Amino acid sequence: MSTIRHILLEEANFNHIRLQIAKLLAAPLPKYSAGRFRTQLLRTFMGFKLGHGTIFFGMPTFSGTGNIYANLSIGHYTLVNIKCFLDLSGHISIGSNVAIGAETMVITGTHKVGDHVKRANEMIAEPVVIGDGAWIGSRSVIYPGVTIGEGAIVSAGSVVYKDVPPNTMVGGNPARIIQKLEE
Repeated sequence: MSTIRHILLEEANFNHIRLQIAKLLAAPLPKYSAGRFRTQLLRTFMGFKLGHGTIFFGMPTFSGTGNIYANLSIGHYTLVNIKCFLDLSGHISIGSNVAIGAETMVITGTHKVGDHVKRANEMIAEPVVIGDGAWIGSRSVIYPGVTIGEGAIVSAGSVVYKDVPPNTMVGGNPARIIQKLEE
């Protein structure tokens, strides 16, 4: 019986009951409206640190194990578009005045490389940092351990494996510097 109880407790933790409540309350809200209400739901039920004026145009998909509630902080006046995926296995720190395009994925969890028997070995998490004023284009993928500098632009559809310097535009797969931007 203790094995079944243990499995049920693990499953309940993985399903993040607080997250399910927030999703349920946000479900009837139309996309692109009630963004401040979504933000307040995420503050109240998830405990995320979300700055004043931050807006979620749709409820993101959250993933991760353990205490995901401590792994997201967003500054003031940041916009998060619809259908974004935030992996909260590690910490995601998003600055103020950031724009995140639709269907963007921010991933913090990865695996150590194992031997030929099992390549995806032990799970590890590496934080992602997105600096103030950055713009992440739609359908971009930001990988674990990446820092996007202040005022940087990640072009739509980019796959970012390496840090992006401040005030730089990157694009492509893998993302490469396209141009330096004015400060």
